Amino acid sequence: DLDKSIGFHAHNNLQLAFANTLEAIRDGIDITDGTVFGMGRGAGNLPLETLITYFEKAIGGTKYNVLPILELIDKYFLYLSKEFKWGYNLPHMISGIYEVHPNYATDLIESGDYNIEDIQSVLQLINKMNPIGFDKNIIAQIVQTGFVGHEGLDAETISEPGDVEAGQIYQSAEATYKDRHKGRDFLILANGPSLVSYKDKIDQFIELYDPIVV
Repeated sequence: DLDKSIGFHAHNNLQLAFANTLEAIRDGIDITDGTVFGMGRGAGNLPLETLITYFEKAIGGTKYNVLPILELIDKYFLYLSKEFKWGYNLPHMISGIYEVHPNYATDLIESGDYNIEDIQSVLQLINKMNPIGFDKNIIAQIVQTGFVGHEGLDAETISEPGDVEAGQIYQSAEATYKDRHKGRDFLILANGPSLVSYKDKIDQFIELYDPIVV
């Protein structure tokens, strides 16, 4: 129906809301929107003040004025953002990359049990499983199989989205970091004042033994 208007609403998981909105405008979109200070669930939306500032500079004149929005942010939204904590963060960025529900990455990161490489592998697998929405049981199934710390199934082993079952994982996965530093010694350094006090000796040890430093 040519009488209908088409709108574009951008989320900001990958910090591309502004760029995607400008591209939509160039492509002839009828309506676009943003929210003050990017307020919105999770990673939030296009910050309205960014869009208005762009229009103010690109178009000129008095049609657009970002100052009232900036005053609103200063008076209310800085405090609101601290309380409700929306906006860019690591879980939402990773979720955007792997196109999965952000709660998967949030749960894995907040647990503190997995490194980023583990989380990346799990999200790759969840993407291939193609679940609808968020299902906490999926993470539990993957962890129980011993998959964490392993690569996901190769894409060619999956004929259709949803073909991957958690039980398949353990048998067909290898640790992504297996034999990466085979035969090497590791030196694990903990944070503290002794790092400064013994810096010269630590440097000498590293130069002498060439360990992998963690």
